[in-house]
Amino acid sequence: MSIHAQNECQVFTENKSSFPPPNLFPFIYKTILVLRLLLLKKHSFSTWDDSFGKLESHCEIRKEKKHCIHGTEKIWENFLHFYKYTGIIPFDKDDIFNMIGVINVNAFGAFKAEKDDSANSGKFRFVCHIEGCIKYYSFPNQ
Repeated sequence: MSIHAQNECQVFTENKSSFPPPNLFPFIYKTILVLRLLLLKKHSFSTWDDSFGKLESHCEIRKEKKHCIHGTEKIWENFLHFYKYTGIIPFDKDDIFNMIGVINVNAFGAFKAEKDDSANSGKFRFVCHIEGCIKYYSFPNQ
């Protein structure tokens, strides 16, 4: 199953999800990313585990930070919106909180700027477990 689009599109279709969800910027993009990764974990655990399962999430530290708890609540509200038709969410707030941690701790941002062409410019965020090794100068959680 593809990591990009296929899994979450099925969720949106089966749940007759409407757009936009209640919490947009800056939560909408992270909501989709968290949903995509949780669905990958659910549908293809070995792929998820090979790529993301051993990455640090700093959950214990983040539990003490109000903005981390607030962000999880906003993304949870978006999940409730996307799953409101069936009312069955296969994840809980702890799953979301942990996945946000994996993303925040291990993601790298990049910006592509095309000279005089804002249509081709954009911000990108990616998680790469090899880069995570470089970032920590070791293999996280191993």
